[in-house]
Amino acid sequence: RAGRVEVQVVRNGDSVELTVGDDGQGFDAARTRKERRGLGLMSMSERVRLAKGTLSFVTEQGKGTQVRVWLPIAPRVTQDAGEAIRR
Repeated sequence: RAGRVEVQVVRNGDSVELTVGDDGQGFDAARTRKERRGLGLMSMSERVRLAKGTLSFVTEQGKGTQVRVWLPIAPRVTQDAGEAIRR
């Protein structure tokens, strides 16, 4: 029931951060964990962990949700005059 969703992706050297926030109804994170509902959150957490990243989220009932994912990435490699150059 969000009216607004914002997605931001920022590369910072050898990492990337994805932030998704909305102004929806939010949820009770402690209750979701306790009742083992939130399969989507568990799936995201596992995928981020396997990629050696971190996942955090802030949510409150009636105030929306913000999810932030940080992932390490390999440096970009381009070809220039036959030599690999790290960027």
